[in-house]
Amino acid sequence: MPQPRWTAAGLKAKAAFARWSSALRAATSQLKQDVKQTPLKDIGREFSPARIWADFRRRDLMTQSLVAVTAYGVIATSMIYAYLQYSNAQRAKKWNLVVRSWNE
Repeated sequence: MPQPRWTAAGLKAKAAFARWSSALRAATSQLKQDVKQTPLKDIGREFSPARIWADFRRRDLMTQSLVAVTAYGVIATSMIYAYLQYSNAQRAKKWNLVVRSWNE
């Protein structure tokens, strides 16, 4: 059976995939080592609410503003989505009652 011939683009893609694959393997092994070496107490201390708030307050005003506007947008969108889901459920219940009354 003849060997497939690789085009120049195919060879570039193959080389890029090989680089990406080796980088992913290296990152995975580094992550495994970090997980083994880092105690959970340090992780909990790093992500405590007081530490996160202090880090946030140390940022410049522009970053704080962008985070605040983004958080507001995400929360508002979530609330609108929740309201729409609730109103659709209520409408479905009412429609179900109407259909049931027709079938009686």
